[in-house]
Amino acid sequence: MRHPDDLRILHISDLHCGKEDGKRGSQWRMRRVLGAAWEKNLHEIADGGVPDIVCFTGDLAQAGKAEQYAAVSEFLDQLLACLGLGKERLFVVPGNHDVDRSVNRAAWDKVREAPKPAISDWMAGTPTWGFEDEWRDEILARQQAYRDWVAAYWPDRRFPATHPHLGYRISLAGFATPVHLIGLDSAWLAGDTDDMGKLGLTDEQIVRNLTGPDGLKLDGVKIVLQHHPLGELFDGKQARSLMAEYGVNLLMHGHVHDPNHQRWQHPNHGGANLMQESVAGCLYENDTWPNCMQVIDL
Repeated sequence: MRHPDDLRILHISDLHCGKEDGKRGSQWRMRRVLGAAWEKNLHEIADGGVPDIVCFTGDLAQAGKAEQYAAVSEFLDQLLACLGLGKERLFVVPGNHDVDRSVNRAAWDKVREAPKPAISDWMAGTPTWGFEDEWRDEILARQQAYRDWVAAYWPDRRFPATHPHLGYRISLAGFATPVHLIGLDSAWLAGDTDDMGKLGLTDEQIVRNLTGPDGLKLDGVKIVLQHHPLGELFDGKQARSLMAEYGVNLLMHGHVHDPNHQRWQHPNHGGANLMQESVAGCLYENDTWPNCMQVIDL
């Protein structure tokens, strides 16, 4: 029997809605993976204990187009209905495929080539030499369809004013120990097939979402959602150190299309505090690639 303070998480990632668009007669491929077989998976999960929350770590759509998010909504509505959960139990972050690569390429080119140490302050709103303020809005507009969909799907969800542009934090009610979900955007600078080592979380996004108004780290359990593994980010080593310093307990991500789970300890961790890293796998690659998800009891 589950303890009242256990938290059960369904971790999913990489749906790529719209991947089969434009391929005449190929919609059956996605339905083959995410039709009856997927619903059977969900019912089996629910029979073992309905998850408390669902965490979706990016690449909801295939190309960040507004029309693709209608299919995302339909998929998520069915998922939540199978589990008997409301939308307030679902949490998402964007992936690189939630970026519309055709938008504002000139600004994106400038920022991708800019000195990386200055990007963190600039994205947090600090005037920074060599960066134009309008570039920030143009870069973020590449995720506009995703952002508009989030606002429409959760019209009543409110986020604390932590970082002005990147990430969010939501604290879950009903647990004796505070539980904080921190959604980090690792995809905001994505834009081509050569993203490896050119994307970053920024230290401002990480720390602002892991601290209170006094700048001190949050008490309780801290769960981070992001799309990319730390090893693919230009500031991944620093991010790992900061997450350890500020007491992240669980890091969940997608992107690599291969499920995994590991525990690791950083010198900044306390002796008994090992961070767990959950890699969800892929909901849809093609009809010959198995759909994957993880159920985590924390």
